[in-house]
Amino acid sequence: MARITTRLALLLLATVTSRAIATDTGNPTSTQLRGSSNNDSDSDIDNGTPPAVERILRGGSETTSTAARPNTLFEFCPVERPQANSRCRTPNQICEYSHSFNGCSWDTLECLPSSICSCLEELDRETNVLVSTWACKGMSRQSCGDVAKASGIETPRGLPTGGCNPEAASPTPPPSNDSGNIDDTNVDNNKNCPMLSPGSNSDCDASQNGSQCHYDHIYTGCTWDELQCSWATRCECNAGTWYCLMKAITLCDIATTSTTMFGSAIRNNSIRNGSIIGDGRPSVYENVPEDLPIGRNCDPKEDLPVATKEDGCPVLSPENDTECDVFHFNSGCNYDHVYMGCSWDELQCQWTKSCKCNAGKWMCESLFILDCDTRGDAVPEGLPEGEICDPNEEVPTAETIVKEDNCPELSPLSNPQYPQCEVSRNGSVCHYGHLYTGCTWEELQCSAVTSCTCDAGTWSCMMKTIKPCEMVTTGVFNPNGPTLVTVVPEGLPTLETCDPKKALPTAETIVKEDNCPVLSPVSNSQCDVSHNGLMCHYDHVYTGCTWDDLECNWTTMCECSAGTWYCLMKTITSCEMATTGAFDPDGNRTAITIVPEGLPNGEKCYPNEALPTSTTNMTWPVIIVPPTTDGTGAVEGRLDDECPTSADYGGKCVDTYVDNLVCEYDHMYTGCTWEDLACTAILECTCNQFGDELWACRSFAMMQCESKPEGLPFGQSCSPTPQKTNTTVEEIFADRAVP
Repeated sequence: MARITTRLALLLLATVTSRAIATDTGNPTSTQLRGSSNNDSDSDIDNGTPPAVERILRGGSETTSTAARPNTLFEFCPVERPQANSRCRTPNQICEYSHSFNGCSWDTLECLPSSICSCLEELDRETNVLVSTWACKGMSRQSCGDVAKASGIETPRGLPTGGCNPEAASPTPPPSNDSGNIDDTNVDNNKNCPMLSPGSNSDCDASQNGSQCHYDHIYTGCTWDELQCSWATRCECNAGTWYCLMKAITLCDIATTSTTMFGSAIRNNSIRNGSIIGDGRPSVYENVPEDLPIGRNCDPKEDLPVATKEDGCPVLSPENDTECDVFHFNSGCNYDHVYMGCSWDELQCQWTKSCKCNAGKWMCESLFILDCDTRGDAVPEGLPEGEICDPNEEVPTAETIVKEDNCPELSPLSNPQYPQCEVSRNGSVCHYGHLYTGCTWEELQCSAVTSCTCDAGTWSCMMKTIKPCEMVTTGVFNPNGPTLVTVVPEGLPTLETCDPKKALPTAETIVKEDNCPVLSPVSNSQCDVSHNGLMCHYDHVYTGCTWDDLECNWTTMCECSAGTWYCLMKTITSCEMATTGAFDPDGNRTAITIVPEGLPNGEKCYPNEALPTSTTNMTWPVIIVPPTTDGTGAVEGRLDDECPTSADYGGKCVDTYVDNLVCEYDHMYTGCTWEDLACTAILECTCNQFGDELWACRSFAMMQCESKPEGLPFGQSCSPTPQKTNTTVEEIFADRAVP
């Protein structure tokens, strides 16, 4: 790519040497500018400086003639401001654009350009050829508000602002109110104006006769120099009646944006037909300086605001590949700052988006920051890693960080008044929704899911994405494919709720006294080598058909061998069956299991607790009556009202099972306290639920407990307690009675 030697300094600071043009007569002519006089007067050629440049350097004004035509060897200026670095044909040609009034008094008022472009001739070092390109410069001016503050002299009322025609006559001060002319300024001409707009055709007092009152002021103007506080409603009291008119205010070209920041107080407004709907300004304007308060309500008695960003960068982040002004050339502008670092020593306020103005276009890049969770680094308590920050403020330290003693109990996101926060909470940094994160004991930490900061009466909240641990497949399949399980060390409480004020659990503190995990490990999952040979028992139930035989036996046993858990399930033998004198509809005797009353056979038990004993001397035993089957699982002579041993997704059921039979599978422990603990079905299937003669199955999701007692087997698989039939002991033995 050819390198171009830039001589932008020629535009305003150096004298532009006019080029002599040889004609048939041999007389030299001056460089012609758009609007300059086509004569050979000394004023044009004495010092070789074009009049427009000389006028700018002096700070004066120039009256030009529209009838004058530049020398035919030179081009007219482009109607629209040329693109920076685009080709031009007339070296040293200077063109002016976007004229606006400049001056804070009638004596200093001028119509000056807001942008000046010069055709610069430069040497292409690769081809050694002169190339002419446009270089444009935006002209910045001090606002009248600043001048008034510095001098103590107020800006005259009626002084024009905004765009102007440099070839038109200069404006003159408006006549005074004594002349009887209508005062069209923004400030009311007397003190008899109501505080609120009276409304047209309403009554006014005789003392208000002739009063002209202005209301509904908003900022207008498409540049900082054009900015003014303009009224939208004017009312005049005439003969005891108010007469009001609405002034149509044309705003600049405006575009809305869908760009938002999670948790921030920025709210985009809808713009329709040049009107602003909502309170505030939209987040993106076309052809309007950043942060210009156009369309916002204003007070005509207050000073006009000025652009305040010190580094010259747009206040709001520009979009990539959008136009930028020459005065932003090579500017590096940074946005979307967040705290980065996994320790107090590393903490810094780092930008995540940076934009640079290059060749008239914004080129933006985003910085991806690897958070501490992903890196596996532990974070000290209170470290604001990943939170929004202001690069102009000091980075907090462990000593200066705001503690959470001034935070609401619930997250501000749940407050209907969000994003407003009390002034007393300004500076508070509040964290909510803490969960254990990390996939190893070394990575384990108590992380806040939501972080909120109160700044200037506004909450700004940000949600943190929790990265799940690695998933592996098991030998169990469902209709959507193999079952996935998360492989983490035994007992690791990842994604469980936590208290950031408490010490983190360790592998040593979370396991049972016998070094076994509290929860049953998944078969083929990893175990610590130090646990090799360790055998752990789970899912204990009562076995035995008499009080003397009653025991608490395990149904799941896991052994750690060579760093891997291997688990097996044990089948519990049911009690002896006996027949009764009762007959089913097919003439078969009913089989019963006879156990003592109250015997908890098959119920969940805890091996460390004492075995229950008989509490009654009742003669008759409790009898549980199962259905009579033919050995295939189906009841003889009728449709089966007992569930199949496993779920049959979408299988046909009406020929074997009764309609609307509900069957439960995949039982897991639910409940966040020992009192609420239950063995709940996660999968439920209904026969012919939708009249299609098929099994319809649905699964249920479980919410994590916010807190739970240590050792509670929440989420662990379980076997439901056998259910007794509605048949009573008296009914069973009544069949034995001889009539």
